[in-house]
Amino acid sequence: MKLKTPSRSTIKNLISRIVVYDNGNEKEVKVFFKFKELTNIASKLI
Repeated sequence: MKLKTPSRSTIKNLISRIVVYDNGNEKEVKVFFKFKELTNIASKLI
């Protein structure tokens, strides 16, 4: 599936949860997807 400009509702349907860690001067954001395939793709982007 290709989406050049996904809608807000599409993004919400793909994401399971978002966790923000505050480590003093830095913040870390982890996005958890509902589908294993998306999690695998996202881990390769980091």
